[in-house]
Amino acid sequence: MSENVIVALIAAVQAIMLAMLGRAATQQRRTREAITNSHSTHIRDDLDELAAQVRDQGKDIGGIRSDIRTLHRHLLSKEKP
Repeated sequence: MSENVIVALIAAVQAIMLAMLGRAATQQRRTREAITNSHSTHIRDDLDELAAQVRDQGKDIGGIRSDIRTLHRHLLSKEKP
């Protein structure tokens, strides 16, 4: 291979790498904007708080179901002569 071909190949590879780095930087910026979304807290903290709220609501619903079962049994026992 001639020296000119080698220089042209190096320049082409360099151009491709710069384009790939530019695309990666753009994707990183978009990801950062989507995650931060101008919030003052980290997304992980927000998700952990939501998960805790869902668990608490699940416990509350379980308690309500238990109360309904107890009331149902109580009503059924009152109906029997």
